[in-house]
Amino acid sequence: FELESRGAYLFITFWRKVMNRPDLWEVAFDPAAPINTPRTLSKSKAVSEALTKALAEAAGELAEQGVALDAPWSAVMTQRLVDGTTIPVHGGPGWAGVLNMQQGDKAEGGLKPRHGSSYIQIVSFGEEGPQADAILSYSQSSDPNSEHFSDQTRLYSAKEWHRLPFTKEEIADQQVGKTIKLRERR
Repeated sequence: FELESRGAYLFITFWRKVMNRPDLWEVAFDPAAPINTPRTLSKSKAVSEALTKALAEAAGELAEQGVALDAPWSAVMTQRLVDGTTIPVHGGPGWAGVLNMQQGDKAEGGLKPRHGSSYIQIVSFGEEGPQADAILSYSQSSDPNSEHFSDQTRLYSAKEWHRLPFTKEEIADQQVGKTIKLRERR
């Protein structure tokens, strides 16, 4: 489910139809061996016919949406902006085993991200102190007129990060607006 992945949409459309079949695997899931099970697709005629039918149905659904079977993920999962431009979004459904989870709703020509990996942060500790890089996949502002409406979504799409300020000077340099202190009432 990288931006350049081809056929990912066909796969998840197909997989949703067959993933819960109790007869799909020759070796069923075993809690005592979760890494090695389930495994080996069933070779039964019934399963083979069901898989073939589900794949044909999935291909038909993509055709109805106007999506090529080998469309790159960047053409399928996109965030459409008010001005009509789109930002391709990597990641896919968690139910399909995708760690970088992005769940999408059907939209014209593919999917529109609904929820998933949102705030992501990595921290390293070097000789000059902590360095934290983070990203908000959906950006910081819901106001389409704000410069922060899609800035981090574009960074997320490009797999880039925003370096968080750490020192008092860095924080002061990047501050936007007044500091607001919140207190919990007791």
